[in-house]
Amino acid sequence: MKAALLRQVNEVEIADLEMPQIGPGEILVKVYACGLCSTDVSKIRGKEAGTRIVLGHEVVGEVAQVGAEVSRFSVGDRVVVAHHAPCFICHYCRHSNYSMCPDFKSSNIYPGGFAEFIQVPRENVNKATFKIPPEVSYEDAALTEPAACCLRGVKLSHLLPGDWAVVVGTGTMGLLLTQMLCLFNVNVIALDLDNSRLAVALESGARWALNPQRDDVTGEIKKFSDGRGADVAILTVVNQPILDLALGYLRDGGKINLFAWPAKDVNITVDFFQIFRRELSIFGSYSTTSIELQETLDLIKMQKISPGKLITHNLPLSRLMEGVKLVEEGQALKILIKP
Repeated sequence: MKAALLRQVNEVEIADLEMPQIGPGEILVKVYACGLCSTDVSKIRGKEAGTRIVLGHEVVGEVAQVGAEVSRFSVGDRVVVAHHAPCFICHYCRHSNYSMCPDFKSSNIYPGGFAEFIQVPRENVNKATFKIPPEVSYEDAALTEPAACCLRGVKLSHLLPGDWAVVVGTGTMGLLLTQMLCLFNVNVIALDLDNSRLAVALESGARWALNPQRDDVTGEIKKFSDGRGADVAILTVVNQPILDLALGYLRDGGKINLFAWPAKDVNITVDFFQIFRRELSIFGSYSTTSIELQETLDLIKMQKISPGKLITHNLPLSRLMEGVKLVEEGQALKILIKP
């Protein structure tokens, strides 16, 4: 079978691998599509510590083979497959820190979503694989994992109906966050330097769209929120100017959700006196869980969200690096790689 191998930084080879062999409790999935994620781009460019042999984790496909002891799935089932599965019983899981669970961090599909077939291990079959409802297209289902990350990020923000949330960055994740926040009846203000992306944010449900190069962001946000400031800022892009700006437009007692990470060689300073004096909170929202994955599929089924509308490119495996370039140049929203 064909698979994309990350040989070294910036070097991806489309290679022939042996078909994965499944064992008891496992399934073999023929990949229909795998979304190209910013973490894949970061790993290819060497901006994350450590690399995997094969990349890709936003997988949808069809069950091609089932192992002994598998009863939930049959050959021919269309499925969403997540790459990590928590145990749900350890100390971290009991505190709802599912993505910190050792099992979550160690579990994975093989060899990765940018391949013609993947082997899904027992724990992932039991806790992180879901049938796609008949009325849901592969395209919508393909964005289940990133949309579920957004759903968890919204939950962790603990917002009330009528609150004000600033979404910084209107790429795929920012637009999915906007859709999710609207489901919670939260007022969304989108921030970006790209006016065309801001227009898409307004179409996705944002009430206001601001460009820091054009608008008085802090003044406008305080005006919208009766002088208080935003309840939360969700950052899909993180750097020093963005953090400093957020501290200016947050209300006292507000929160900053780090939904992304700064470059690993960038140091960011924080005014901790301001954090203390104003009772501000800064927290991270990393990945998602089986809970949000199922909830997101249900939302797609009920047509509460339409993530597939964000897909701008469908590319074959052989054009993976072209997709990486499109993402880096801001010429694509969501790219599906179809082996």
